[in-house]
Amino acid sequence: MAADDDGQLHANKSGERVINLPSGEAYIAPYEGENMAEPSKTTGILPIPVTNGTFERIRVENNRVVESLGTGQAAETVWNGFKGDDGRRNLAELGLGCNDMAVVTGNVLEDEKVFGVHLATGLSEHIGGTVGISDFVKEADAQHLDIVFPFGGAIEVSELTLEFEDGTEKQVIADGRYLIFDEASN
Repeated sequence: MAADDDGQLHANKSGERVINLPSGEAYIAPYEGENMAEPSKTTGILPIPVTNGTFERIRVENNRVVESLGTGQAAETVWNGFKGDDGRRNLAELGLGCNDMAVVTGNVLEDEKVFGVHLATGLSEHIGGTVGISDFVKEADAQHLDIVFPFGGAIEVSELTLEFEDGTEKQVIADGRYLIFDEASN
């Protein structure tokens, strides 16, 4: 189930009494293929930042990182971070930044609130997914690694269509901008 981060620590909040500031994102753990009879449809090519503004590409199938598409040392380093640990290979989160005052600072907690998309690999249990610490080869290696693609950034998501459990679809990004805010203002 999708959730929003409104930045409020309500008195009756259940679970961990923590908030993620600044506020301003909607997020969901994608279907991770936990039902073996129904594989995940999450597939595609994902750029992963490495160093100095460079990116390597990984291929995702059935919600899992299956290979690095690059060649050379950087691609090998990226792949080594995923291979051999199914927990790390999980695509854990799809997030949409909704805070029109947030700016890219290099701090992922603020960057993921900027208009645009963020994805994460690894842990998802804490946001409603199925991958927890015990799914990693070593518990000490368990992580939730966010990758932020803000509108106007070096790499941005130009189109995003969500498919819901009932089979309906909703396009939320077209031509590198939100359609959902356009609808809300009409």
